[in-house]
Amino acid sequence: MASYLPSTQALLCFDAVAQELSVTRAAARLNMTQSAVSRQLSGLEQGLGVQLFRREKQRLYLSEKGQGYWEEVRELLRRLHSAGQRAQGKVSGRIRLGLEPALASRWLVPRLGAFKQRHPELDIQLQTELDKLYHQSDSYDIAILYGLGDWRDLEATPLMEDSLLAVCAPALLQQFGPIEARADALRYPLLHHTAQPSSSGAWLRAAGLKDAQIEALPGSRLESFSLIAQVASQGLGLAILPDYFVAAELQAGALVQACDRPLPCDESYFIVTAKGRGQDPAIEAVQRCLLGL
Repeated sequence: MASYLPSTQALLCFDAVAQELSVTRAAARLNMTQSAVSRQLSGLEQGLGVQLFRREKQRLYLSEKGQGYWEEVRELLRRLHSAGQRAQGKVSGRIRLGLEPALASRWLVPRLGAFKQRHPELDIQLQTELDKLYHQSDSYDIAILYGLGDWRDLEATPLMEDSLLAVCAPALLQQFGPIEARADALRYPLLHHTAQPSSSGAWLRAAGLKDAQIEALPGSRLESFSLIAQVASQGLGLAILPDYFVAAELQAGALVQACDRPLPCDESYFIVTAKGRGQDPAIEAVQRCLLGL
């Protein structure tokens, strides 16, 4: 007896319901009636002889076998979509791009116009939740990660190196003078970056301070680069920030470099995709654009 071969329509319905965990939402997404989607699922389960979903307390869940089947179906549908785009010679659809919020706001967003001009038919959905970004690679199709480029199960392409600048308001530079050695930053009121990794902590460790000494230093402590830049532009302290993040403020004159020697970072930014996904035409297009931005 020949093996059961489901229709593409049945697989699309299964994929939509597996994503939404709701027949109603899946039907709306596919522009089909609920009964039509239910019939496709029923036929698929009968043909496979497997229960793909289970219902508990009015909620729908994938069964264990359903979860495994969905992982393979998703990859199959992705490859079919990619094959169609290659055959048509065009790139379209929606790509989930993951990156840190600071990089999104200060580096990517100003460049999105140029990207959209190159690929008007390609929609970008930004994913900026840090926990998902660094711990759930299935939350994005392509991402920009900060590190050494050695992530398991990910293909990494160098995007740009990272360096830190000591910046402040022009009046503060006149008051405290230029920074020659890293430790000269201690003359200034400091704005401490409390997130990890800490940009201010990296600068102070390069100046020879231990973590306990850094913790004991006076100065405002702020978590986000955005807040630090805003406070620094008001003349309230010296900020240690990535070069890409303060480019606009430096150009406008709201901030100036207190030290003409940037601090190079050991880690860099990399474009990453799941192994094998880089051959997807849409992902290839996004990667090419990111490298050229």
